[in-house]
Amino acid sequence: MKDYLLSIIIPIYQVEEYIADCLYSICKQNTSISDWFEIICVNDGTKDNSMEIVKRIASEYSQISFNLIDKENGGVSDARNVGLDNAKGSYIWFVDSDDVILQGSLELFYQHIYTYEYDIVSALFLTSNIVNINKEVYKGGNKNHKAFCTSCIKRQLLNNHRIKFVKGIAYGEDLLFFEIVSFFAKSKKQLQEIVYTYRQRPGSAMNDNSQGNKYIRSLEKRLEIYQELSIKYDNKNNEFYFTNLRNCAVRNILLYHLKNNDKHPDELLKELKNKGVYPYPLRWKDLCEYYALSDYIIKMFCFLFPFSWYYKLTAKCYSLIIKNRKQNDS
Repeated sequence: MKDYLLSIIIPIYQVEEYIADCLYSICKQNTSISDWFEIICVNDGTKDNSMEIVKRIASEYSQISFNLIDKENGGVSDARNVGLDNAKGSYIWFVDSDDVILQGSLELFYQHIYTYEYDIVSALFLTSNIVNINKEVYKGGNKNHKAFCTSCIKRQLLNNHRIKFVKGIAYGEDLLFFEIVSFFAKSKKQLQEIVYTYRQRPGSAMNDNSQGNKYIRSLEKRLEIYQELSIKYDNKNNEFYFTNLRNCAVRNILLYHLKNNDKHPDELLKELKNKGVYPYPLRWKDLCEYYALSDYIIKMFCFLFPFSWYYKLTAKCYSLIIKNRKQNDS
C-alpha cells in the first residue's frame, strides 16, 4: 500500500457543472514530482452525472492516484470523514468540488510540508463567481486567510486528537473543525500567496439565504460543542480559547434572533442563562482587532449584548423599525 505526502479530499454531490474545473485545476498542476499526492473523491450519493465526469478525468490522468469512494448521502461532514478514514497522505487538504486551486499551489505546499513538517500550512484565497483554472499563485497581501479550504493539515495531528467533522451541522462545520485543529496544532505556517478560488454560486450552502432554520440549529450545535470544550480545556495558559468562541456563538445567536424578530428577548435570554452561557464578559480586545468596515460596524453594534437591558432595547427598536416598514409597504 503506497503512502503519499498529501491526500486531497473532495466530497462529491450534485456538482456536474463544476467538478471538471476543480479536478483539472489539480491534475494540470506543474509539479516537479508527480506521485506524491492522491485525490480522494467521495461520492455522497450524488444523483447527477458528477461521478461519470470524475471517472473520465481519472482515466485521462492515469499517472495520478485517484481513489473513488461511493457512499449513501450523509452530508459533507460525513463525506469528509469517510475520505479522511481512507487517506494515505501525511497531510490532508480538503477541497470543495465547486472550487479550484491556482497553478503552483501544489508545488508551494510541497516545499513547506516536505521540508518543515508544520502541523498546519495555510495560504490565502480569493472569492469569485468566475474561475480560471490556469491562473497562477500570486502574493495576496491582506486577502482572506486562516481558511479551512487553503490549509494542509498533518494527518497525525488529527489522529492523535481524534478530530473529525461533526455530523448534523449544515453551516460552519468546516469552521468548527479548523478551530479545533488550530487549538491542538503546535506549529503553523501562514503563507502570503493566494492558492485557491472559492466560487460563489447560487444553490451552495454558504449562499442559500432561505435555510435560516438550518443555520440557527447549526449555530446552537456549535455553541454546545464550544461549551463542552471550554470546560474541558480552557485555562489561563491558553487565554480561554474555546470560551471566546462560545461567546462569539452566543453573540451570533442573539444577532440572528434580533434580525429575524422571531423570539421574545426575555425568552431567549432566559434560555441562554439556563445553559450557563449568558451573560458573557465584554472582550475589549475585539474592538482592537482589524475588520472590514462592515464587520466592524456589526462588532460595535453587538459589543454591549452582554448587558440584557441593551439587548432588549435594541431588539425593541429593531422590532418597531420592521413594523413601520411593513405598514409603509402596505
